[in-house]
Amino acid sequence: MRIRVTQRDIDEGVQSNCFHCPVARAVKRVFRATEVWVREIIIVTKAGAQRAYVTPTAAVDFIERFDSAMLGCESPKPFSFTLDERVRATLGGNPASQVPRQLPKSSEGGAYGRRRPIIRKLFVSR
Repeated sequence: MRIRVTQRDIDEGVQSNCFHCPVARAVKRVFRATEVWVREIIIVTKAGAQRAYVTPTAAVDFIERFDSAMLGCESPKPFSFTLDERVRATLGGNPASQVPRQLPKSSEGGAYGRRRPIIRKLFVSR
């Protein structure tokens, strides 16, 4: 699935916030999800179900630039990336589409450096 991070996502995105960064805003819009969490993986919650995807390198690089941007410095530009349906993350040994635990609450820190899930393995569906 192609995800386009727009200038509006960048302008309204929140630095160091895995629920409201530009990438999370774009993924939430495209999936029409109720909640999105972004770090090394992207967890999409929609209709009570969760799916996890490996965050593409381009998105990780963008987030690092966005989070480290200072006032007066040039902000990252809009870009797009693809979330591959065949490459999904598995958390804690459970298929990511059936992750039983809840996402960390955005009010509980929400910073990228907190409550990071552990990626146990990756699988490719055929």
